[in-house]
Formats: sequence, C-alpha cells, structure tokens
Amino acid sequence: MKKILFFLFLFIANNSYSQNSKYQAELYAGYSIGVGYYDDMDRLTIDFVNGIRFSNQLFLGFGASADHYLNYSAFVSTEPYTTNAYSVYFNGKRYLQINQKSDFFFTGDIGYNFRSSKMDGVQGVFFTPGLGVCFKINKIGINTVLGYKYILTKPYGYQDANNSDSALTFRVGIVF
Repeated sequence: MKKILFFLFLFIANNSYSQNSKYQAELYAGYSIGVGYYDDMDRLTIDFVNGIRFSNQLFLGFGASADHYLNYSAFVSTEPYTTNAYSVYFNGKRYLQINQKSDFFFTGDIGYNFRSSKMDGVQGVFFTPGLGVCFKINKIGINTVLGYKYILTKPYGYQDANNSDSALTFRVGIVF
C-alpha cells in the first residue's frame, strides 16, 4: 500500500509542477440505468465537482451528488415509490488532447453514498470509472461522460450481508 501511495504521489508531483495550475468547477446532469441485481433502479443524477487542473493533462478534485431513484418500489413495496441518495467523492481525470478544441479523458470517482432515510436508498462505498470528451467553447467546456457506477452496499438491518448496486451512467456537464 505504501508503494502505491508513493507512486501516486510521484505521478501527481510530476504532473503538477506546471505553472498552468488553476481552479476548475464542473456541474453535471445525468441519467443512470440500473444493471445487475438492482436492474430496475434507474436514477437521475446531479453532480458538482471542484478541484485543481494541475496541467493540460491532470485534474484532481472532490464532488457531491444527488441521485433520485425512479423505481425503488420494486424492492420495498408494490406501490409506486421513489427515493433519493447523496454522495461525496474524490474525482480524478487524465486528459489526452485530441485537438485545440477537444480533449479525451479517463475519469474515476471514489466515495461514499448515503441514504436519504434509514429504510430508503442505497448506502455504501462506490467507485465510478468512466470515459469522456471535453469540447472547449471560449472559456467554458462541455463534458460528456460514459461510466459505470458500482456501489458496495449493506442492506438495512443486515450487518453481515453484502450486496451491490451497479449502473451504467451518462452525464453531460459544463466546465468553468
């Protein structure tokens, strides 16, 4: 573990030596399609990410999001039912310049998803790898991201049970 952290530090230090470091904010809206065990649990998502773009190639930041589950009732009752979940996470991006007006990037989030109440929502540690493209328009950018969100959950009332919630995500955002 110490070796991994050491190499991560070297990677960040190597890419952050640039004089081009600047604050970057991103606001996303998206839709996620439930896959796997909870395949009926589609959700709407809003994300806000803040961080530092250390160079033309590296971004590190933190974010917060809100998920609105559209069909949670399939797992709770027979009545139509929706719920919300909230998360905080760290975000990293590695950019590869395509041309002057667009960049391809790899992105990854790691964080924690919180329930909106004891019985509702999905709670647990999550990881979201993704691929995206940033289109630059004057001083702002438009990001499109395709990813896969995996949440390791513990169902309410079952301390020893592990389960997972997965979703194919699509987000569109503005970069300031």
